Amino acid sequence: MGKIILSILLIALMPVYQHGAGIGDLKGNVGGIYFDGADDYGIVNDSASFDLTGDFTLELDLIVAERVGTQDQHFILTKYNTSGSNRKFAINWTNGSQTLSANFGNTSGGFDGSVSVVMPSTYAPFGQWIHVAVVYKASGKQYMYIDGELKGYSTDSGGGTKVTSENIFLGVYSLLNTTWLKGNVGNIRIWDVAKEQKDIQRFMKRAVTFRHPNLKMNLRFNEATGTVNDDSGNGNSMRRIVGTTSTRGALGVPHTLGN
Repeated sequence: MGKIILSILLIALMPVYQHGAGIGDLKGNVGGIYFDGADDYGIVNDSASFDLTGDFTLELDLIVAERVGTQDQHFILTKYNTSGSNRKFAINWTNGSQTLSANFGNTSGGFDGSVSVVMPSTYAPFGQWIHVAVVYKASGKQYMYIDGELKGYSTDSGGGTKVTSENIFLGVYSLLNTTWLKGNVGNIRIWDVAKEQKDIQRFMKRAVTFRHPNLKMNLRFNEATGTVNDDSGNGNSMRRIVGTTSTRGALGVPHTLGN
């Protein structure tokens, strides 16, 4: 009888996650935004939330729809000026080499390092959702996780990145270099800490529905039109430019990346 009572107490104490109350549903009704590869993009105005002088993590869900004309690169999320003196980070997909990359600036704003993953042809993000997490450590280490698995690692000179005044762009490099993305992006999050793999796996392909002091931007794309609200509470909302369209639907089952 004592064992039965103890088991009941342990079950009662176990955490229960509910839709809309915690980290959301895996493969549930989540938001995303579609970029047409022609002239769609989004802007998040620069703010102190993005100073990020130390470690940080960038997370997003991604579908690349198709190659746009002869364009080889599709820029997904950037805070990165082409002048070469105001660079912080940029995530992009390269068609020719089937490579997903993240580039980083140094404390002077110049290019410092990058981490990339060459995707197997059977796993290229065409028509299927993948979760991407990029972890930057000011000590000079960068990591790229695909669907929660570590697939890319790199080092640079360390010391952190520059505090820049650049806005964050989605779906394009910058207005000075219009390399458009054709595809879907969802659940964009920026953290001011280096997330551990277990945390990345716990949150991937889920909508984070709570606020956290280390969460500096949380775009869930739940709005059908108009401004995309920042659910982190920091006011870093995204303005839609031209015809970006929100979509809702299941992220789909996780895929195995392979080696």
